[in-house]
Amino acid sequence: MPSGCGACAPVTTWEPWNESNNTGWSNGGTYATSVLKPFYNAVKSVEPGTTSTVLGGSTLEPVPWWWQQLISAGGLAWMDAAAIHPYTGSNDSYDEDGMVSQVRQLQALLGSKPLWFTEVGWWSDGDYNFLSQADNMASSLVWQRVLGVPVENYFFDEGAWGNDGISFSLIQTSNSDDYVKPAALATMTATGIMAGRSFVSTPATGIPTPTGPTSAPPRAEHRPGRRVDRRHARHGDGDTDLAQRVDRPGHRHHRVRRHDDGPGHVGHRVLPALSAQVSYLTYPAGDTLTVGPTEAYGTDVASSRVAARRPPAAAPPRRPSTGIRPATGSAGPPPAATPPRA
Repeated sequence: MPSGCGACAPVTTWEPWNESNNTGWSNGGTYATSVLKPFYNAVKSVEPGTTSTVLGGSTLEPVPWWWQQLISAGGLAWMDAAAIHPYTGSNDSYDEDGMVSQVRQLQALLGSKPLWFTEVGWWSDGDYNFLSQADNMASSLVWQRVLGVPVENYFFDEGAWGNDGISFSLIQTSNSDDYVKPAALATMTATGIMAGRSFVSTPATGIPTPTGPTSAPPRAEHRPGRRVDRRHARHGDGDTDLAQRVDRPGHRHHRVRRHDDGPGHVGHRVLPALSAQVSYLTYPAGDTLTVGPTEAYGTDVASSRVAARRPPAAAPPRRPSTGIRPATGSAGPPPAATPPRA
């Protein structure tokens, strides 16, 4: 604690290096023994046990091979939680980048060790990115719940800084103009709607790419006289807009409520377009919500495999067909030549 700062809250969460794998520690085992171990022991000597939290790794992206080096060197013993910065390529969403499968691969290596997202962000420059930043931020908060990640820290909440002329902030503040971006509103909406709710399941949609995690309130959230509901967060992968059907079989007198910029009550059967924008459907607890496509999908030709087979060696090669039928019958002698006129 700084001198003369008696009223300040003590620092209890520590992160010994920023993006270790990208800033000098290309080997996770060397980082574990040279940085993490001495740092962890020093912190615990002053703030022992649960009075402090030491985060380890803090890698740029999940990089499982780097973490495997750390684990082999005993690094999990010198951290209270693992940390990563799950930035995506090309300002993509988690879905577009395949980040979810990468995180799950790392979580399998970590076992019971918690995983935190200590830095993540998207830039907002340009018309498309100004809105997609909001979609990406909201869907990342949904995936945070699904993946069981207890902490997600956005890189740059408020300000004007940005490397290479781009801006990551949710609230822009500068000498010329201050404004709240759509991403800030999406973040507040997602946080408020999912507050006090735990992840339940990810229902199958029958659609090849989009996802639709479901969340519901824990029992401790129930209050006497309060109507309990369930909420379903739905969004696509960011590449396509798809039609989706939502049914509540046997419940024609109740309605599903949609929370986003669409209509309020959407009725018994709804056909909202499924896109990168996250929308939230609310329905009474105890009801069943079925999600599916408006029509069945056929074979996924993009992932189909076709094997070409060569005919047996003994078989003679087949002549190509011209598509012209050969002439049949017999031909007579050519007609006699006509003598020239004098």
